[in-house]
Amino acid sequence: MKNRDMKEVEKFKQRNKIRTFGKNVPNPVETFDETQLPKYVLDVIKSLNYTKPTPIQSQCKSFITLGWPVALLGRDLVGIAETGSGKTLGYAIPAIIHINGQRLVERGEGPIVLVMVPTRELAMQIQKECQRFATACQLTVAAVYGGSDRATQHLTLQRG
Repeated sequence: MKNRDMKEVEKFKQRNKIRTFGKNVPNPVETFDETQLPKYVLDVIKSLNYTKPTPIQSQCKSFITLGWPVALLGRDLVGIAETGSGKTLGYAIPAIIHINGQRLVERGEGPIVLVMVPTRELAMQIQKECQRFATACQLTVAAVYGGSDRATQHLTLQRG
């Protein structure tokens, strides 16, 4: 949507209940092809039969900006949306791209990305969603949370 008429952009944002705040907020994207994501990410998206970005992935579906256009610029962001709206991929995909841009970590180093969440259930849900992309991108995902065997989690982290 970078080169779209501002009236068209505003219609898209109104239709999807997108409100943005801040300076130089990028326009939302309507298709995965517009994201200019790397081919390896687009291939996974297509293999999972995702047809188009959700509003929060396009930019945001509530009060504060979130999504690939903002995250890929390295900007700070906060996203507020209901469960099942695609928030996880809104930050996980830029994180995967960031990880792939780094040198390989050596034993005892890492992690490159850390996601902190308030509950074990949410940690497990995010791990499951991220694992779908991580496997295809040759990355490792680990969830560490209370109420589970600490030794097993420690071994997972040691394996990278």
